[in-house]
Amino acid sequence: MKTPLEYASDSVSSASARSRLDVILAAHPADREEFLREMRQSGIELRDRLVEDLHHLGAALKNTPPDIVVVSSRVAGFSIAAAGNLLQSMEGAVPVVVVLDRDEAAGANLQLDILRAGASGALFRDQMHALRGAVYQAAQVRKSEFMARISHELRSPLQTIMGFAELLSMEIKGPLNAEQRQYVSYIQRDSGHLLALINEIVDLGRIEAGQVELRLETVEAESVILELLAAMRPLAEAKRISLERRFAPGLRLRADRARLREILRNLVGNAVKFTPERGSIRVESRKLGGCARISVRDTGVGISPAQHASIFEAFQRMNAEAGSDKGTGLGLTITRRLVELHGGKIWVESDIGRGSEFHFTMPLAAEGA
Repeated sequence: MKTPLEYASDSVSSASARSRLDVILAAHPADREEFLREMRQSGIELRDRLVEDLHHLGAALKNTPPDIVVVSSRVAGFSIAAAGNLLQSMEGAVPVVVVLDRDEAAGANLQLDILRAGASGALFRDQMHALRGAVYQAAQVRKSEFMARISHELRSPLQTIMGFAELLSMEIKGPLNAEQRQYVSYIQRDSGHLLALINEIVDLGRIEAGQVELRLETVEAESVILELLAAMRPLAEAKRISLERRFAPGLRLRADRARLREILRNLVGNAVKFTPERGSIRVESRKLGGCARISVRDTGVGISPAQHASIFEAFQRMNAEAGSDKGTGLGLTITRRLVELHGGKIWVESDIGRGSEFHFTMPLAAEGA
């Protein structure tokens, strides 16, 4: 049976083998460098395979499916009918972008014909810069698929570890001494931390790949905040931290209720983690111009101004220089992405020893909604 480290090693090795985006380029050899130059502007590493005849593309797809296919209208054997037949046979399994020579007579109808046949994109050669976006999107999709695969491969052995640790803690096979109980508690704590990290990596990958759709509705800000504070109260009371609130009356947002709750849970959860005993946390909401601003203020250890921008980046943990190892370093990254998906922005005001104030904006619901 593989150990968790062996599972992780196998997964990383698999990822390393495909660290570059696999592109099949169906084009005239003379056009290869021009196409690759545009695609590399996306910042994604590429591994390209050149197909010089459209009729050979089907065989190339069967051998090793790529991450994206780019077809030039100058490739041998190209016609709208041939491209349409190929696209229909692929059934959208791989994104395909077709680059056409501009034909003033056919114009946009040529693009529409290709798109109707199933292409992901249809560009004229003077629009080649748009290839960068197509390549970037294909890379994000592959990244999300990899995240899902590796999370499954890591979760399986991890759940076994957590299950046996739970059985040990129940002492079904006999009593444990104090030292053994402590060891089991370490296993449970750290495996729970690892599971949280895996879940957050997958969530972040889905957000960055554009696979998270918001279920927007009219939300009463006060009700969501009260629900969240009620859920967080036991954690705060364990440290004798007071939870306070201040609401703008009748503030209604256009938001995804579950994701708004997640944003608040991350911010208030961090405040509880980094606020010493007998401190205080206050959540405020107010109308600010054409949007709402929600703030989470605490009397915690504070954050150095030098960290204000970096803490929203992945794996940047708050107060790492102070020796704190709390958190996965992804919560604020996910929070920022979710705020931005709503069309808002997030920022922090803080300094060491002076507590922190996290603010984010959300769009208001339309009048009468």
